[in-house]
Amino acid sequence: MARREGQGGFNAVAAPSPALVAAVRRVLRPLVRILIRNGLTFPSLAGLLKTVYVEEAEHHFALPGKPMTDSRVTLLTGVHRKDVSRLREGAADEAVSPSLGAQVLGRWIGHPDFRGEDGRPVLLARSAFDGLVEAVSKDVRPRSLLDELLRSGMVRERDDGLIEVVEAAHLPRGDHDRLAYWFGRNVADHIAAAEHNL
Repeated sequence: MARREGQGGFNAVAAPSPALVAAVRRVLRPLVRILIRNGLTFPSLAGLLKTVYVEEAEHHFALPGKPMTDSRVTLLTGVHRKDVSRLREGAADEAVSPSLGAQVLGRWIGHPDFRGEDGRPVLLARSAFDGLVEAVSKDVRPRSLLDELLRSGMVRERDDGLIEVVEAAHLPRGDHDRLAYWFGRNVADHIAAAEHNL
């Protein structure tokens, strides 16, 4: 089968080299650790990736003198043509859904059933915590989620066995957002330079 190269040396026929796959896996490992640590789940990342694949194909891989078609974007990215069409028509980006832990804590902190007379989150017995988790999702065992919330310092288990929200863990994170912004800028610049070299 003949090789077909477009702008930027794209090859629509050849498979990516094992060396490139290994390099991408190496790059992804610390990135995925950051995502897990900050509650960005795989389904949310998959939605973001789909959108970015379509945007990058559209903006950087058009053939000279030819309009970019949904079929070409699908060929370049592997994203289904129906999704390509929807995204190119300006449909909203895939929503970044909160992690299960964030959903459970959000309900615990925000729902009137889980607030005391003073407006603060009530203490929960293990059985009540388990019921709260199961009301949000039956995909994860409540004990596993509790272990993670304890590890991250979002909740604490008291000597009497009751579980409480650590309210200080939910303060606004302005510095975190600023650091995240510069992380994105700096890493993107480094990867863009590496792309040029590659």
